[in-house]
Amino acid sequence: MGKKNKLNLSELKFNKTVREAIQSKFPDLTSSDFTRKAGEWFRLGAQRYKRRSDKLTPAPETEMKQIIIFI
Repeated sequence: MGKKNKLNLSELKFNKTVREAIQSKFPDLTSSDFTRKAGEWFRLGAQRYKRRSDKLTPAPETEMKQIIIFI
């Protein structure tokens, strides 16, 4: 177990399956490259989620302009 009793990703069977699938598609990708890129992808997950949520939720002033145009 890692910090806060969370599982280490490298210990999961899912990790091995994904790694093998990606390395079969990209044979030049080393194990260390995969680990680095996967870590970066997970690290930036919260930022991707926030940006996607911000795109889907209109800003209040945009919403007001749409209401005024509709009237």
